Amino acid sequence: MGKIKGIRKTGKCIRCGECCEDKIFLDISFLSEYRQNFQRKIVKALHSEQMEQLAIITEDGKCVFLRADNSCAIYPNRPDICRMFGIPGFLECPKVDSHGQLRSEEGSQEVHSRNCDHSKHSKRYENWLNKETKRRAHEYIAKHGVKDNNIGLTQKRDQTGRSK
Repeated sequence: MGKIKGIRKTGKCIRCGECCEDKIFLDISFLSEYRQNFQRKIVKALHSEQMEQLAIITEDGKCVFLRADNSCAIYPNRPDICRMFGIPGFLECPKVDSHGQLRSEEGSQEVHSRNCDHSKHSKRYENWLNKETKRRAHEYIAKHGVKDNNIGLTQKRDQTGRSK
């Protein structure tokens, strides 16, 4: 997982687990690699047609890697989106401010709204996200070939151009 260079987190995590409740898509290979770290029962998996990714839905709607004490079972290897939580101007913690103080209910709602407003992301974040998206797209195409628009399936091709 990559780091966003030059960006520091501020504040203190209180392990409320709120940042681990949103549905996110993760690479299938990543999920397979860390399957032994699943902490919750899976009820549904949503597949992304554009990339080889799944969003895992658990019984309680929390991240499949979130432990009962709200710590992360894969913290050193957590996805980039998880690494961005707590970074002011990117994905701020809705519960705790950058000084470690609990936010009011109004303050939490305001931060949640800001986090969902992607038009306000900084140029640095946009550049990083664009670079990461392009990198993943190139990896996907190299691994899987091209998308066949007639049937909507991604097909691997052999050296002669035939579908595998």
